[in-house]
Amino acid sequence: MCQGGKYSIETERINSCTKCLAGTFITDDEVEYVNHLACLPCQPGLVSADGALFCYGCSPGKHNTSNTTEPCRDCPRGYMSEAVGTGPEAWSTCVECNKGHYQELSGQPFCLPCIPGRHQPEKGALKCEDCGQDQFTNVTSQSICQQCDDGKSAINGSASCLPCPPGEAGTPCVPCLAGEYRPSKTEQGEETDPTICLSCPKGWTSDSASAKCIVCGVGTAGNGCQPCNKGEYRGRIDNETTCLNCPAGYTSETQGSGLCLPCIPG
Repeated sequence: MCQGGKYSIETERINSCTKCLAGTFITDDEVEYVNHLACLPCQPGLVSADGALFCYGCSPGKHNTSNTTEPCRDCPRGYMSEAVGTGPEAWSTCVECNKGHYQELSGQPFCLPCIPGRHQPEKGALKCEDCGQDQFTNVTSQSICQQCDDGKSAINGSASCLPCPPGEAGTPCVPCLAGEYRPSKTEQGEETDPTICLSCPKGWTSDSASAKCIVCGVGTAGNGCQPCNKGEYRGRIDNETTCLNCPAGYTSETQGSGLCLPCIPG
């Protein structure tokens, strides 16, 4: 009679016992195998080593193969192990990581979720990808990113969008043009509309990306603070909406003059 895990075709000679091959087994507690004349194959999905008394499922992160010399093998990158069945007859297989998840290492029993600000639209991924400009995700395990609302913007890999800063507006946030502006709050203390820039009033102007307008400079006036024509002027304290004609006997010989000079006799 042979011990468990071994068999013999000669029941009377213990020294002729041979180990069961990998993928087979034989126990000590079954009466019908008391003579141990043959090893039994493992059930589908289970494995064993040479000389085994029982079969078993692969450990988490591995999967069963039909290769008796390497019955358990690591799940590849981008995959996780999943149990099939329950109890002693359970065995493992590998499945792709779901969308919104990833696994960069092999031999892992689980996949990791994409964190806020990142996403993964494909199965079996090795890593998550940053959300693009003016996009975001604010929860884990996302396969797509959301677009920022009008008047808000976000940098790559953002978990939220922020209102356009002063001097910018729209989606994506772009600088206001010269002659336009957008403050953060109105004179009444209310938040301004982040979707549009405002035109400077007549007699005022601004550079691009401005949060406020400034009064027209000397020698300029009106919409866009245009230079006064020859024969006109506008001083520092004059109304910023219009240029003035030089009085009789005075003139300005260049555009954009802040004062008039007496005419030269003759």
